[in-house]
Amino acid sequence: TVTRRQWLGLVLGLAGVVLVVRAKLELGLGTPLGMTFAMICMASITTGTLAQKKFCAGMDLRSSSYRWGLGCFVWWCCGAILCGTVVGGCRRKL
Repeated sequence: TVTRRQWLGLVLGLAGVVLVVRAKLELGLGTPLGMTFAMICMASITTGTLAQKKFCAGMDLRSSSYRWGLGCFVWWCCGAILCGTVVGGCRRKL
């Protein structure tokens, strides 16, 4: 189970990221949409880590890391195909 102290650490970490991201946006670095996607990615990684600790605790670290990485790669490829890819600094639609 996740303790109160761990939840507090998670909330404080997320609050710190929000402060840094907000400061970057105020400086004109990045877009709100890009920062939103970055936050979604961070939340996904955190959720995946917690799920792995809970449901895959007895699994070998190498094989579970490979499976998580393979799953992320498949989703990444789907996104690249749907949204296009970046080649040589130019956005090209597939």
